[in-house]
Amino acid sequence: MSLIYAAMGRQTSIIFGSRDIPEIVHACQKLSLSETKVNFVEAALHSDIFLLEKTFGIVLNQLNEWFGLN
Repeated sequence: MSLIYAAMGRQTSIIFGSRDIPEIVHACQKLSLSETKVNFVEAALHSDIFLLEKTFGIVLNQLNEWFGLN
């Protein structure tokens, strides 16, 4: 399933890293031109993005925006 298909018609937030797989970076850059929320994490690889503090902050902020969590 492509990223573009996955984002259509749903609340979607995509996080990708500056050192991610080139195809993912390209697809995320295209999605950022749409209404899809796309977040960029500097110096993150595809394999370590979920370990970075900045990623946790992005996820928490997005959940707060969608569900009013504190």
